[in-house]
Amino acid sequence: MILEAHKAEVIMLIEEAHENGARYSKACEVVGISHRTLQRWKQCGLKDRRKGSKKTVVR
Repeated sequence: MILEAHKAEVIMLIEEAHENGARYSKACEVVGISHRTLQRWKQCGLKDRRKGSKKTVVR
């Protein structure tokens, strides 16, 4: 998982690579994310929106 602080930098580097002729899918592969993840970060923001478990385990 990439921290929020690094996501903006990753997006910037991928965009720079794309401007220099690299395909988004290959640039994302080098970083270790999918192209869909890049699209989601650009569209929905950089904040992690996953929800934690609501289930409590009684022992």
